[in-house]
Amino acid sequence: MSDLLFFAGGNCLARHGTLVWQTTADEDASAETHTRSGTARSYGRDGNLRNTDANVPSLMWHDTDSDNIREPFLLIEGERTNLNTEDDLSAWTTSGTITVTGSVADPAEGTTAYTVATTSGGSSTYIYRTINPTTSTVSVSWIVAKNSAPNGSQDFQLYDTTAATDRIHLRIQSWGASGPSVSAQVGTLIGVRTLGSGYYQIQAYTEAVATGNTNELRIFPAANNGQTGSFDIYRLMVFDDKVPLLSVVDEGATHQKDVFYAPFPHPPQEMTVYLRFDERGSITASNKTLIHIGSATATADPRLIVSRDTSVAKYSVTFDNGTTVNSANGNNLTTPNFNDLVELLATLDANGNVQISQSINSGAIDVGAASSTTATIPAAWAAERLYIGSRGSSGTTHHSVVAMSDVKIARGLKTMAQMRAL
Repeated sequence: MSDLLFFAGGNCLARHGTLVWQTTADEDASAETHTRSGTARSYGRDGNLRNTDANVPSLMWHDTDSDNIREPFLLIEGERTNLNTEDDLSAWTTSGTITVTGSVADPAEGTTAYTVATTSGGSSTYIYRTINPTTSTVSVSWIVAKNSAPNGSQDFQLYDTTAATDRIHLRIQSWGASGPSVSAQVGTLIGVRTLGSGYYQIQAYTEAVATGNTNELRIFPAANNGQTGSFDIYRLMVFDDKVPLLSVVDEGATHQKDVFYAPFPHPPQEMTVYLRFDERGSITASNKTLIHIGSATATADPRLIVSRDTSVAKYSVTFDNGTTVNSANGNNLTTPNFNDLVELLATLDANGNVQISQSINSGAIDVGAASSTTATIPAAWAAERLYIGSRGSSGTTHHSVVAMSDVKIARGLKTMAQMRAL
């Protein structure tokens, strides 16, 4: 008999045909509940956009080991509003000799979106649009494609016209067989994702926006003076958050938060939690949650939580029996970066102590310190629910962006190798 009690995520879908599976006599225990008050638009297995109905989970498909096979990840995203209020790039203001042609139809429909071109590029040749961030931390998600005549480098800027300085400055230095080579002249480059139909998603963030100043989005089809150049742009999204969404959000629209949970009819006991996920930014802010066993209120005890620590940029595990709170963070563990493939092993022993271990990109397994205060194992959790990507349906404080391939929970204390094999 397997010790595996609970399995969820993209790999569960690939193995069992359902996002949740568990060993229980309750025939409904493998049925998940997902709420999102609006639709979502994310990229399917072929890399092209797919619309997902309200209250239906989204997936992220990602090649984690460069074998050209994309595996599914359950995608849970927090609430975000696109600060760019105009998807029609032909309606942006033009500076210099520049043309904009095309439409906003999806790449999956066979169109090339907008082509932004110039015959005489440089620092004064661009299209621009004013935006109004409300925080100093802003992220961008830029979906672009090479056309027949990119001819050199292209730039994107989030430019502060009041202070006359860049807040984000990204440069496509060249195009190759594997897509654009991108560097951040100003700001932090999160990464470049390969989509479908020749499109790529470029993401970056800054923590230096002056909210009272005038800020412009600027697109340069040819960065060098006198250069002829063009490229295709499908979307430019801007969010008041360090963590951008993977989903596509239309001009000025709001992506509503995802809340995903499943029944967890297994009482507190000595147990091991294994998580495998693509790091999408949960590590960047305190209390952003990977899983939570407990009630929908986010505060009721007893409960077990794996989340970003409250004080350091590390993941931690917390067990609260209603009287004693035991936490263990990975102070000695490496902080994951955006796009890392992260595996976490969190254990709860018979004395109520917890410990967390970690592997990044299938590398060495690092073990964090354990808690050392006895905490009685209670008879039941505050509620028989397991949340992925949040601590219940109330509020948005603990929500981030989570792309989860595996949530496995087994009875007893297991090693990383044992949990991988279950």
